[in-house]
Amino acid sequence: MRASGAAAGAAIAAACLILIGGSGGSRADEPGLVLLDAPRGAWLGELRRDAPIQVIEERDGWRRIRVEGWVHDGPSPAGSPGPAAGAGPAAPPSTGARAGGATGVLHGLLSPKPGMEPATAGGGLVVLVLADPQKTDADHKALGEPCRAALADLDRRVADLNEQVRASLNSSSNFKEAAQNNDRAKAALQSAQRERTDRLTQCREKAEAFFSERAVARTVSDAAGRFEIAGLAPGRYRVVAMERTATAARGWSMSADLGSAAAAPLEGRAADGPDPYWGLR
Repeated sequence: MRASGAAAGAAIAAACLILIGGSGGSRADEPGLVLLDAPRGAWLGELRRDAPIQVIEERDGWRRIRVEGWVHDGPSPAGSPGPAAGAGPAAPPSTGARAGGATGVLHGLLSPKPGMEPATAGGGLVVLVLADPQKTDADHKALGEPCRAALADLDRRVADLNEQVRASLNSSSNFKEAAQNNDRAKAALQSAQRERTDRLTQCREKAEAFFSERAVARTVSDAAGRFEIAGLAPGRYRVVAMERTATAARGWSMSADLGSAAAAPLEGRAADGPDPYWGLR
C-alpha cells in the first residue's frame, strides 16, 4: 500500500474501498484497490487486489474495510510527501500506459451533464482511459443490445401485468374469487418487477466490467471531480467514469485527442460519447 503521510510500526486501518482493477490476476506493481477516507472522499493509498481485507460494512456500492499491515518507521519517500495542510483531499497518482517515445497528459472535470441526477460533480470516481474509441464504442454497443432487448421484453410484461391487476377486481362477480385473482396478479407483477431490477443491475455490472477490463490507464477523481492522467502515448482515447448506487446510475463518456503534451481539458458536462450504461433505467 502506498499511503499519504508518514506512519510507524504495524498499522490497522479502516477505510472505504473502490475497485479499479480488471478481473485478471494481480501483480505487486498493478494498482487494484484504492482506499478513500469516506465514500467519494480523500485518497489514502492503494492495496494489491489480492491483499487480505475484512469487510465491516457495505452501503450504496461502497465497502468499509479493515486491513492490517506494516509501514516503515521513517519519513515519506522523496517525491511522495503527504498532502499539505489546507490543500484539500488528495487525488491518487494516475496509472497510465507509457510508451517509449513522447507522452502526454489528459486532465478534466467530471461536471454534471444537463439533466443528470444528482446534478453534482463526479468526485471520488474511477476514471478509465480506453484506446481505439471507434472499436470501443462499437464493441460496447454490441454488448448492450441483449440487455436492451431483455429489458424491453420485461417492460412489456410489467405493463401487461399492471393491466391484469387493474382488471382482476372486476374479473368475477364473486368477491372472494376476484380478490384471489387480484392477489395472484399482484404477485406476478412483483415477481416481474424484481426480475427487471435484477436484470438491470446485471447489465450495469456488465458495462462496468467492459470498461475496466479494457482500460489502458486509470485514476480517481478528487472530491471536486478533477482528474489527471499522465504518461499516455499520443492518440485518440475514450475517457469514461461511472457511478452506481442502489437506486440510480450515471456516467460520463468523453472523446480525447492527445498530442505529445497536455490535451485541452475535458468537461464532463460536454461529454459527447455514448452513455456507458446504454441509457438503461
